[in-house]
Amino acid sequence: MKVCGHASRVPPHRASAIGLATVEHVLGIGYSCLPDGVSPPSELGSGLAAAAWYWDQLDERKCAELLETFKTNRTGWVPTLVVLERILELGGHDGKPIADPRTLERLRAALHRSAELAVRLHRMGGLTGVGTDFPVDTVSAGESVHRELELLVSLGQATPLEALQIGTLSSARILGFEALLGTVEAGKIANLVVLSADPLKNISNVRSVTLVVHDGKVHHPQ
Repeated sequence: MKVCGHASRVPPHRASAIGLATVEHVLGIGYSCLPDGVSPPSELGSGLAAAAWYWDQLDERKCAELLETFKTNRTGWVPTLVVLERILELGGHDGKPIADPRTLERLRAALHRSAELAVRLHRMGGLTGVGTDFPVDTVSAGESVHRELELLVSLGQATPLEALQIGTLSSARILGFEALLGTVEAGKIANLVVLSADPLKNISNVRSVTLVVHDGKVHHPQ
């Protein structure tokens, strides 16, 4: 049985080492990227302010080590960039405003940097997946998947093909369903999205849905 989690109170590199199958979200990742000998001030607690502080202290060598750990242990990372983007748009989380402008500034930088790291993990041969944490902070169903792919391209500098790979085959591998899902092949489940425009030319073309085939049954947009 796969066990997934946020890995914020336990640093992600330790969670990976003890067998956590996937790490969700961006906020806890910075915990494993702190320079050696640096610990967060106790008054920060474990919320957004602490997560933002982690990312502000980022050590590139430690980040590289974390990605290598994820790759070696086959730990998936589902960054849910769209949630952090929404937090920044709202200026708060779970209905609570973020009063400190430094926290917002640090989270904005974390969004950009985490997108880059997520794409780097994919390019290394690691497991990056697409998820959205719907309905947290009013993140919507469906559209948020499209937005996640767009953020991988616009902030993470993924190519459209790489973003599609992350959203399909890589995500299927994280779930352990790559024999059934993730690519269009004979013998796999017929789950398809048919588009009217080419997403390889512009990733936003994933929004041009003409019809959906789910388990071999055709569904038209209403």
